[in-house]
Amino acid sequence: MLLRIKKKDTFISVANADTGYDSNLNDIFLKEKNYTPIIPKNKRNTKDKTKIRTLNEKEKKIYKQRIKVENYYSWIKKFNKINFIQDKKKDNFMGLLTLVNIIIINRNIPNC
Repeated sequence: MLLRIKKKDTFISVANADTGYDSNLNDIFLKEKNYTPIIPKNKRNTKDKTKIRTLNEKEKKIYKQRIKVENYYSWIKKFNKINFIQDKKKDNFMGLLTLVNIIIINRNIPNC
């Protein structure tokens, strides 16, 4: 998940991912694109356990935002029509995605 976070008067670009994306190649690629990688280190990937770096408090706060996107995608995947859609036009797919979003919002807002 790529984020832009406002820091004082400027924005910083952050790449937020889980431990499955922890590799030196990913870190190098993201740094070349001017993204700050916030990826927890995979303990199974590291031979020297003293080199495992933990996230600081600011990075933990940003990392927790990832769950919102993960939950959204899991809700969408519950709709089988979205998973197997093969429409010829992008507008048809976007219309169906809009309908799914309305259903998700309607289910998650308590009745007034």
